[in-house]
Amino acid sequence: MSSGQAMFYFLAAVFVSAVPVYLYWTVFDLTQAFVPFYAVVTAVSSTLLTMAYKNVTYRENARLSSHRKDTDSVNHKKLGLSKAQLDFHVKEATLKEATTWSFFINNLVFVLLFVFLSFYMLKDLQTNYNYILSTVVSATLVWQMSSTIA
Repeated sequence: MSSGQAMFYFLAAVFVSAVPVYLYWTVFDLTQAFVPFYAVVTAVSSTLLTMAYKNVTYRENARLSSHRKDTDSVNHKKLGLSKAQLDFHVKEATLKEATTWSFFINNLVFVLLFVFLSFYMLKDLQTNYNYILSTVVSATLVWQMSSTIA
């Protein structure tokens, strides 16, 4: 994974991890005294989501690449490309497809777990503990599922 790709994953993870901060700050009125907790929890969940993105992208890229190597039905001469150019474009498209799928599935699972934990399972906890546990447990479960599901 390149450093640019890792930064892209991390920025996407920060954005997704910041949504619960906005929710708890505006809806549940957690004050600015909790800013250090927000920062730490957002950093931890962003790191876990970044690793989950990497895991799913790597696995999906390998799966899609193996399927596409078996099907050489596209004639590169029809497209006006050399074989190397066609292979490059196919690899690039496969990586984009795998990355998009990784973002979709990991973010979906994170948001659903977060909503379930914060509004159902942990609704009786104090608001600050609810936020911390809901966010960190959701990110941890997403990362764990991404590294174990084949």
